[in-house]
Amino acid sequence: MKVNVNNREIAIFNGAKVKDAVRAYFAMKNQAVPDPFPVVRDSYGNRVGGDGSLLEGSSLTVEEVAEQKRSSFLCRLLRVFKIRP
Repeated sequence: MKVNVNNREIAIFNGAKVKDAVRAYFAMKNQAVPDPFPVVRDSYGNRVGGDGSLLEGSSLTVEEVAEQKRSSFLCRLLRVFKIRP
């Protein structure tokens, strides 16, 4: 079956779950799946879990993972030494 992930068509096996489509999407981009697993939304903007079912023509949006927040300790240490992150 074919599904769309971030406006890219992906051919995937019947019975695939959301996590399978996301893995295929990142594989197509030659990237590893981010950890923690990214937030995924359906065509209506609803958040869907990795175990969610897919149908032919389903459309998903993978939200980009924001740069991980620095620990507050590290930020304070940088401020003490007046170093800009």
